[in-house]
Amino acid sequence: MSLYFHIPFPENLPDGVWVEKFRQIEWLADKGLLGAKQPQTEYNA
Repeated sequence: MSLYFHIPFPENLPDGVWVEKFRQIEWLADKGLLGAKQPQTEYNA
C-alpha cells in the first residue's frame, strides 16, 4: 500500500480507511494498472 499510494505507515490507518485503500489497490490490479493482474479467488470474485 505504501508503494502505490505513498502512505508511509498504512498499518496506522483507521480500519475503514485501510480497507478502502486496499480495495482501490485491488481495483487497480484487476484493471492491470499495477503491472500484474490479480488472480481471481473466492474472496475477490
